[in-house]
Amino acid sequence: MRNFSNLFVSVFIFLFVLTSCETTQAVSQTEISRITLEKISRGSQFKIEIDKQEVSLDSNGLDGEEAVIGNTNPEEWVKINKLIKKLDLDDMINWRSPTTERFYDGARITTIRIEKDGKIYKSQTFDEGNPPAQLKDLYNYLESLVNQ
Repeated sequence: MRNFSNLFVSVFIFLFVLTSCETTQAVSQTEISRITLEKISRGSQFKIEIDKQEVSLDSNGLDGEEAVIGNTNPEEWVKINKLIKKLDLDDMINWRSPTTERFYDGARITTIRIEKDGKIYKSQTFDEGNPPAQLKDLYNYLESLVNQ
């Protein structure tokens, strides 16, 4: 009888640990809900928002109107999520821009905002074309999507 209860406890602990690991893995693999790339200069604004269903673009910015420019390509959405999974989103606000041309209108003020699990993660402002090193791959990929 004692061996049976030891076996029961062992199986229970094994199942508990297995379930905990699966739950943790599922949470860590959660997709983002939206990503926004915004560039602002004196008198103009460019904003592209991408979620799992659609891509919207606001290239004027002053009238508040957005245009849906198409459905999100599933392969591009997967790539965006893979690039974001490499980032420490909680630390993103601390990543500094390598240049400061935006301070004197030498470059558009640029930010990246990521919405995931009900939280919004936002970069510090940086010069268009010169993101913090940690955001370089993601920024370049988003730019490639815009320039297609």
